Amino acid sequence: MVSGYVNVGAGHLHQAVVIPSTASSYKVLSSDAYTKHGFSAHGIAIDEVHALPNRELWDVLTTSTGARRQPLTVAITTAGYDRHSLCYELYGYAVKVQDGIIKDEAFLPVIYEAKAEDDWTSPATWYKAHPSLGVSVKEDYFAAECAKAQQLPDYENTFKRLLLNIWAEQNTRWLPMETWDQCSEELPDLTGHICYAGLDLATTTDIAAFVLAFPIENTVHLLPFFFVPQEGIKWRSERDRVLG
Repeated sequence: MVSGYVNVGAGHLHQAVVIPSTASSYKVLSSDAYTKHGFSAHGIAIDEVHALPNRELWDVLTTSTGARRQPLTVAITTAGYDRHSLCYELYGYAVKVQDGIIKDEAFLPVIYEAKAEDDWTSPATWYKAHPSLGVSVKEDYFAAECAKAQQLPDYENTFKRLLLNIWAEQNTRWLPMETWDQCSEELPDLTGHICYAGLDLATTTDIAAFVLAFPIENTVHLLPFFFVPQEGIKWRSERDRVLG
């Protein structure tokens, strides 16, 4: 028996399924927002919202549903690290709807995540972020990735963000933030002490660093200064999506 889903006169094109009789199509779209104006979308599916470079594509697509009586937008994502992004804005909104702070009956939040204060090495925490753990995703895989994250600080953020849905403070890390925070101190009076200075100029797109080191007894006190060249501020702001 031929399924009714096959009998609708649909034709297959490159990256699209088209039904000429209703002028309908299901398309795979690129992230170039400027080419998406003029759509009249009925259903929108956006995967990995945290990877969108900005909110332009989201705004263009979600505002294209105005002529539809029952439009549906489905957005799926793991956690990101940019707290100035559209994804973090939507995440905050979803949490408020879920907690009853905002009433929006047209918005259904479904959030599976571990909390930043949870023990991220515990299987109990893994299950909070993965209700299908042990079914579609095997616990052995999680255990292996967790062990790797404990040995590689640069991978810890990736594990927490992509596997536990914990929002990170930066994309990659060579040093855990808690270790960095422990280096904070009230500097003593450094007047008159021997000082060694190190200067690393930003000759391309990196950050200029000027660090003063004061060896006093058995401790070296560091006084660092970091600068971004004026010529590169606009480029870095756009690349890192930092608000001006």
